[in-house]
Amino acid sequence: MLLHPTSPVGWEATALGQPRPMADFLFDTGRVVLALAMRGTLGRHRGLRLVVPHSGSLVPMLVDRAAMFQLGQRLALPPGDPAHTEPAVTGILGDLRWDLSGTPTPTHLDAIVDRVGDDHLVYGSDFCFTPPVAVDLQLGLLDNAWPTRTTRLGLPPWREKTTANAARLLQAPTRCARGTDG
Repeated sequence: MLLHPTSPVGWEATALGQPRPMADFLFDTGRVVLALAMRGTLGRHRGLRLVVPHSGSLVPMLVDRAAMFQLGQRLALPPGDPAHTEPAVTGILGDLRWDLSGTPTPTHLDAIVDRVGDDHLVYGSDFCFTPPVAVDLQLGLLDNAWPTRTTRLGLPPWREKTTANAARLLQAPTRCARGTDG
C-alpha cells in the first residue's frame, strides 16, 4: 500500500502561499507514519506492506524525538497496560518500505539509510503527480547522491538495489495462520 498525501479542500488557507508538496506533504506523511507507529497500528499489522513516499518524508529526522515522547507516554501508563509490549517506534520503521521519489538528496539518503538500511528502499517516480522534467531532476539527484553511499557502504547501484527490493515487495505474500499478517 502506498501512503501518499494530497491537498484537501481549502488548503490555500494554510499553505502560506507555498506549494503543498514542498513541505506540507512531508509534514503530513511524517505525522501519519509516526502516529501509526506510536499508536501500535504498525505493530499489530507487521505484514502490512506500507510504502512511505518522498524519501521517507521527515520520518527519519523525527523518529528519535517520537521515541522520547513514546517513552514518556509509556512511563505514565499503569504497569500492565498493553502499550508497554508494543514495538518501539524506532524498531517498527524497519518493516516499512521507503520510496526514494520526491527529494532523493544526500541528506535524505543518509537519514533513511542510516535509520532503516537499504533493503526496503524502492523507487517510484511519483510520475502521476510530478511533471516529467521534475522526474528527470530526481533521477539526476539519485545518480549524483547514491555513489557517495555506494563508496562508503559498498552498496550496489541504486537502480539495481531498488529494482531488487521492489521485486521482493511485489511478490505474493505467504499464507499465514488465521489472525496474523502475511
